[in-house]
Amino acid sequence: MSILAKFDAEKTADMWADAAPPLSVDEAKVLRSKLWIWSPVTVLTCQALVGVLLVGSIWALTAGFEKALSALAGVACVVLPGVVFAHGMRRVVGSGLPGLALSGFVFWELIKLALTVGLLCVVPLVLVKVEWLFLLAGLVVTLKASWLALIPRRAVTGRRPG
Repeated sequence: MSILAKFDAEKTADMWADAAPPLSVDEAKVLRSKLWIWSPVTVLTCQALVGVLLVGSIWALTAGFEKALSALAGVACVVLPGVVFAHGMRRVVGSGLPGLALSGFVFWELIKLALTVGLLCVVPLVLVKVEWLFLLAGLVVTLKASWLALIPRRAVTGRRPG
């Protein structure tokens, strides 16, 4: 017996009959007030703070200015294109057109990627001595720091979001 023969349309219809009814306007407002919407500024701030902590700890632990400067360059290769992306998306999302928002996302993501690669190519021209391991550490740690912004406010502040 094939998989399609096992499909029971009545069971599927019964499953959707038990779905939750749509929310009223007041219920939707209450639900939105309880949800925490992550802003790009929150993510960028978190990335920048983690990057500065990394640079400071590299400078303190290795006593190497070149190493800390290379790590700072890695942090800048993530944060600066992120700022450009956030600024561009703020203008596109505010238009109210979903198609424009999607195409704007793709456009600004490509710009962010090009800026990141461009900044990585410019680093050896600007810095006298590049410590590649520390530049890569700054880049990777800053990229992964965006996940810290997803920690709910309740875990940070001890109170419910909203």
